[in-house]
Amino acid sequence: MKRLEREGNKYKIDNAQRAAAGGAKCLSWYATGLKDQNWEDLCQGPHVPSTGRIKGFKIMSVASSNWHGDIKSDRFQRVYGTAFFDAKALDAHMKQLDEAKKRDHRVIGPALGLFAIDDAVGQGLILWKPKGAIVRQELQNFISEHLKRQGYSQVFTPHIGRLDLYRTSGHFP
Repeated sequence: MKRLEREGNKYKIDNAQRAAAGGAKCLSWYATGLKDQNWEDLCQGPHVPSTGRIKGFKIMSVASSNWHGDIKSDRFQRVYGTAFFDAKALDAHMKQLDEAKKRDHRVIGPALGLFAIDDAVGQGLILWKPKGAIVRQELQNFISEHLKRQGYSQVFTPHIGRLDLYRTSGHFP
C-alpha cells in the first residue's frame, strides 16, 4: 500500500483498499517493457508473459463510466476486448459469439410469441404469452417431478424483498 501512496494515484489506492476490504490477502502487480520504458500496474491477473505472444485480439466495445457509478464523480472510458495466442483461436471465438447471437432468447422468445419484455414492467422481466406459459408450465412440472423423485421438497420465496436484503446480499445497486 505504501508503494501506491508514494505514487499518489487515487484510483489505484481505492482499488487496493477495496480489495483488502473484500478479503484479498495480497496485491498482484503486472510489469512489462524495457528497463528504460518500464510499465507496471496493479492487476488481478492472469498475466500474459509477453504481449508479443498475443497474435489475435479484438476490441469488442467501448463505453463511458463514472467512478463508483456516481455521475458526479470522475468520468472514464472503458475498453472491452478479447485476446488469444493465435488468430485462429480468435476467429473460432468470434464464430462462437455469432452463433450464440442467433440463439439469443431475448430475440427468439418474442419472435416465437412465447414472451414479451416491457420496460414499463421492469428490465428483463418476462411477460409470458399463452404459448410461452405452456412451455414454462411443462418445464416446471418436469423439474418438480424430477426433484420429488430425488427426495427434495420445494420452497418458494417472494419475488421482491426489503432493500436492506439486497444490500446485505450485495445485489444493490
